[in-house]
Amino acid sequence: MRIPVYRAQSQLSDRAPGARITARMNPTPFVNAELQKGAVLTTALGEAAEYTNMRYKMLVETQKNEAIFAAKESLMELSSTLSESRDIGNIFDGELKYEQGVKEIQESLRKTVGQNKYALADFDNSFKQAEIPIRFRLKEVVDLKIEKRRQAALDAREAQVVDMLAKPDLDFTSDEVAMELTQLEVTYNQAVEHGGANPNIVQLDGKSVSERVLLKAAKRLMPAYAGSNIDTASQLYDAFIEIERVRRGEITAEEMQVSGAIPTHVINVLQAIPPEEANQILQDTIADATKFFDFQEKLEDENLETQNRLNTKAYNFALGVHNGEPVTKEIMAQILNPLDLAKFEDQFSNALDTDGYVAGLEVKRFINDTLGARGQFWLNREQQDQLAKELDVNTNVIFAAPGEGSAAEYSRLYATAQAGMLTTTELNNSRPQLEASQHRDLVQLMQSESDEALGEATNDIKLAFRYNEMQAIGNDDNLAKASKSAFEKASRELLRETSRRQIAQNPMTREEMFEFAQKQIDQFMVAYTAALRVEYNEYLEQQINDFTLGFRIDPNDPINSVQSWYDSLDETQQQQALDKLVIFKAAIRSRFSGTGLFNE
Repeated sequence: MRIPVYRAQSQLSDRAPGARITARMNPTPFVNAELQKGAVLTTALGEAAEYTNMRYKMLVETQKNEAIFAAKESLMELSSTLSESRDIGNIFDGELKYEQGVKEIQESLRKTVGQNKYALADFDNSFKQAEIPIRFRLKEVVDLKIEKRRQAALDAREAQVVDMLAKPDLDFTSDEVAMELTQLEVTYNQAVEHGGANPNIVQLDGKSVSERVLLKAAKRLMPAYAGSNIDTASQLYDAFIEIERVRRGEITAEEMQVSGAIPTHVINVLQAIPPEEANQILQDTIADATKFFDFQEKLEDENLETQNRLNTKAYNFALGVHNGEPVTKEIMAQILNPLDLAKFEDQFSNALDTDGYVAGLEVKRFINDTLGARGQFWLNREQQDQLAKELDVNTNVIFAAPGEGSAAEYSRLYATAQAGMLTTTELNNSRPQLEASQHRDLVQLMQSESDEALGEATNDIKLAFRYNEMQAIGNDDNLAKASKSAFEKASRELLRETSRRQIAQNPMTREEMFEFAQKQIDQFMVAYTAALRVEYNEYLEQQINDFTLGFRIDPNDPINSVQSWYDSLDETQQQQALDKLVIFKAAIRSRFSGTGLFNE
């Protein structure tokens, strides 16, 4: 085969078609076309390889980011769990729970990153950056818990010592008390040294631990020993005085004279605390015992007063009941205390079970025995003689027969009694027109209205002296004490007169009650007014100090003098003084109006 030879240029031919072709073709265009196809393929293959590499990098980056996100979530969950754990000693110490947890999280999530060393290195670095702030926040929580638990342990230890020393029967010598306090101080000092306690807490208000604990114990110990017994509280104070005499060198410890059987531990604590603190604690103990004593005394007086009222009702009932009148248990329950009522039911059980009542004469005898020499010794000679006459059947007053009483007279007397104006004389004069039961009802109504009038008259006395029970409790306000004294004296006289009249079967009417109360108010008003005037003058002096611009208050006309002063001020000054003016007027009217201290 002949190989064609190509020339650089071709020549035109004039030969006819169909002639044999002997010229060679130029291959350059074909070669270039094939080379172009190869270049395109090479470019496509390069781009495919580059895309595959980029996708790999994106996958590795995604795996790393997901692992870091999961690591943060796991670290935060681990921190939250450990921060709520009570086993704080093994979080960063001991079992190293946090360190072990972090290690497990890192190893577990590191596996999800893959094998790329650069991605693994980046994950390790990012994991460390995420873990550091979480670790420090957890450390703060753990340290705070440790501090609180240390302080709580110290507080509990201190409370334990206080509880022990506050027991009056504690069998401790003074040396044992000192040893216990020393141990507590050592515990506190160690806590301060190790950073587990604030030095300011140990030395609170300039007091050492021992002094603070002793004072706490003493404030509970003294009242616990004295209780509500004012004599025991007084014995404690006498012992304190003896201790002070020893401190001043007036006597020796062996010469101390302590009344009562005060426990040694109580004496030791009294000796150990500062005198001024001991004095205050004992004063408070005596005050508490005094309040309880006064309360008990008041309660006993009230009980005695209640019993006297019942006895008076029973006595008056015995004088008014007809001998043959039926008396039920319910009627007796109104005039007897529970104990005497039980005796009545036991003594007359047969009659009560059979008939449901006891005859009036038997009731008189029971009341005579209960209140007389066989019972409470409540009846005086005059009452005994009067009741003896009632027990004499021959001299017993005869009432109108059942069904024959005057309804009109009874209605008139009932209305008068209900108004609190029926007198014993008027009632006795109407006996023949009344049935025994009607007479008894009127006597009870008179007593009831008299008791109600007593409450009203007592309230009038309270208002007259502006008595306030709560204000008088402290006994440190002169006016309150004067008010209390005047009220108690006036009301006591009223109560005595009321009881005397009831015992004499002549209860006071409402008019008589208020007249007597007014006499008592007039009698005891002098001392109260003097105390009131002292407070009034002190109040005015204080107001003068509070006001400005040379103001002076006229004691005889305080409200108008203040108003005149206010009117003389300019508008700016008036705005500044308006609140003072309003408060002053209100205080004067509420506290001193109607007392006669100034013109109104």
